Amino acid sequence: MPENLTLYEGQRLTVTTPYDLSVGFAKVVTGIFILAFMHDRVRSWRELGCVLVRVAPVFLVTAFVVMILALALGYVKFDPKWSLLFFTWGLINLFFTCLSEEAFFRGFVQREIGQMGSNPKVSGILAVAIASLLFGLVHFGGGWKYALAATLAGVGYGIAYQRTQRIEGSMAVHFGVNALHFLFFTYPALAPVS
Repeated sequence: MPENLTLYEGQRLTVTTPYDLSVGFAKVVTGIFILAFMHDRVRSWRELGCVLVRVAPVFLVTAFVVMILALALGYVKFDPKWSLLFFTWGLINLFFTCLSEEAFFRGFVQREIGQMGSNPKVSGILAVAIASLLFGLVHFGGGWKYALAATLAGVGYGIAYQRTQRIEGSMAVHFGVNALHFLFFTYPALAPVS
């Protein structure tokens, strides 16, 4: 069985680099495993609402800073669009990308580092920094601009997790930034000028 199942190949929404839409089952199973054995989850719609309210300001700041950086680097340009592909992309992004990445980087790496040391504040800052740097490094395949934007985004996701101690909080910020990128900017990136 292949590691990833590709649903769409070579997609271009506008004048962008092509991208594939695929799902990696090993990645999502790892995320589910981490969540199942290491974390409490929200237990009600009311609790989820409280988590979303607490991370809303983090989302706004993270989205603004990351997209300004991506614009300044020439990685993207403002390009609002609508595509029915968003529904498929959104479900895959939320459950295969955000869930698995947040479970690992925030729910495992950040959580474990944050529990080390005798000073919780210092450990918390160090945990966000290390998890964000690692998050950026795994995105280096998209180039240094993408890795830098991912590192900065990782700081926002880490702060969301710190504020709520819930993976759902960092997942919401992560998905929100990705959805904003998909709907309002070139996705995944500007096509290189030839």
